Amino acid sequence: MTSLDDIKKQLIEAEKAASLPQDKYHGMARKLVNIERQSFYGDESSMKRLVKIREEISNAVKNEAKNEV
Repeated sequence: MTSLDDIKKQLIEAEKAASLPQDKYHGMARKLVNIERQSFYGDESSMKRLVKIREEISNAVKNEAKNEV
């Protein structure tokens, strides 16, 4: 049987692993989720949310194009 300290250590390690980028779009996906979360819990309009999402996607596409050249 595992002790409570072992479980805490495993949870901390899992949290660290989840925050590390898994691929090149992981960071963008996290930003999009945060935009959605802020819009859902905040007073932001849907148009403002869509503008932010478009900006993030455009930035990701531009950065990817720079990396390919």
